[in-house]
Amino acid sequence: MSHGLHYFVQDYYKVSGQHYYRNLPKSDVRVIILVVVALLSWFFHSVQYSKYQRAVKLIKRATENNLSLKNGGTKQTIELYRRASEMYDEHIKERKLR
Repeated sequence: MSHGLHYFVQDYYKVSGQHYYRNLPKSDVRVIILVVVALLSWFFHSVQYSKYQRAVKLIKRATENNLSLKNGGTKQTIELYRRASEMYDEHIKERKLR
């Protein structure tokens, strides 16, 4: 194909809409990879944050309800409940002294 005919064919493709993909600008592969990595990173962060929120909610529920080991509590939640109870009792004693 001669050089002049190539430009004519390219212009024809632009006007007629045929083979439109040939006229799209080429994207830089580095930009595409960066965008894909950023989207995947955001997605996995969202999933992990959701898991974290569920775990915090379960620990709060186990601690507030003083669940035993049989009912879904752990040694840590039992200890947290004990410490929270002590702090609450101290707070009540201080308020009564005032």
